[in-house]
Formats: sequence, C-alpha cells, structure tokens
Amino acid sequence: DQTETTWPMFANRLQRRFLRATRQSFSQPMRALSPFELHYIHEKFFGSKNEVTRGQVTKFWAWFGGLTQAIRFKRHVNELWYKGYLF
Repeated sequence: DQTETTWPMFANRLQRRFLRATRQSFSQPMRALSPFELHYIHEKFFGSKNEVTRGQVTKFWAWFGGLTQAIRFKRHVNELWYKGYLF
C-alpha cells in the first residue's frame, strides 16, 4: 500500500469534500465534521497513524460515501444531522 498523504492533509481534504458533498458553505457551514468526529474517523479507519494509505482510504470511502449520500439526499437524515442528533 503506497502512502497517499499524511493524516492532517487528508482530514483537511475530507472536511472540504464533506462540505461540498452536503452543499454547505465553506465560510459558514451549518455543521462541519467536528474534532470529535474527525478523531473517531482517524482512530477507526486509520489506526491513529500519521500516514494514510490508499487501501485505508478505499475502505473508508466505502463507509463514508454512503453516509454522505444519506445526509445529502435523505431529508429525514439531513435534518437529524444538521440538528446534531447524529454523530
């Protein structure tokens, strides 16, 4: 597995992609990924390591892509997310 990037760079790109995918403003997002959520992702999918590999990213996107689609396209999920009821 070739190293793709460092965790901080990946987390920054992830936040931007999440905001874009959920149609939020970059300057004033309604609900960006919180530090707690980013920490959870870092531990669960990347083993809290500083290096992020392509294989890890592929596994992560299999989970996160569906989550992002649900937030964007399912109104009941969207409302729960923006109100902070889903983590």
